[in-house]
Amino acid sequence: MKLFHELAKIETEGTPAALCTLVEAVGSVPQQPGSKMILLGDGSITGTVGGGALEHRVIADARTVIESGVPTLVQYDTVGDLGMACGGSTSVFIDPVHTRPNLVVFGGGHISRDLSAMAARCAFRVTVIDSRSEWAQPEDFPAADRVLAGDPVALLDELPISADTYLVLVSHSHAIDQRILQTLLTREWRYLGMIASKRKVKQVFAALEGEGADPERLAQVHSPIGLKIGSIDPGEIAVSILAELIKVRRGK
Repeated sequence: MKLFHELAKIETEGTPAALCTLVEAVGSVPQQPGSKMILLGDGSITGTVGGGALEHRVIADARTVIESGVPTLVQYDTVGDLGMACGGSTSVFIDPVHTRPNLVVFGGGHISRDLSAMAARCAFRVTVIDSRSEWAQPEDFPAADRVLAGDPVALLDELPISADTYLVLVSHSHAIDQRILQTLLTREWRYLGMIASKRKVKQVFAALEGEGADPERLAQVHSPIGLKIGSIDPGEIAVSILAELIKVRRGK
């Protein structure tokens, strides 16, 4: 049961993982078909498919599956491939645990409302943050998983930010967006975008470089944000941002 609790936790937190299931065993092998193991992206495991050299090889292959996202059936000869004393072979099905990636939207305005609704329908786990409590009302973001009010920078440590997190800065204040951006430049993320005109982007990036920000890291920020589709109103801007998120998500 612990393994299934771990799977539920993975779904809640959006942690990269792979489920490894021993589907065939021939001869003398440590575990029997049905044995399961979960590998998390940080290297920790729950359960077992046999221990020793076999498990070490399965963990290595599971890491590859987490990165590729492609389910894989792998056969292992415990003697010829692994040099184990027990003579037998096993087949392990390694399945990536597809979770909804985390999207954190800083700002509770009209763009955020449209973006959160559409992103949720595209399987993103959405968190909305605004420093103004009146703009961070859960009823205004029914599709969001969490809506938080407070200083965005102070709340960063409470957020599930990882190398697979998408971050969108569309607050009511460029000063707030700049503070958030400065803090996030030292974190891992999959996508970081900030709404701003080209002129404002140059000003903000120059200011941050003057304070020691890495120019190469700044170059990875999507700003002006969104695909260039001629969007004008909040709904259209939200569509352009979501399109860019999907483009990054799918590696296009």
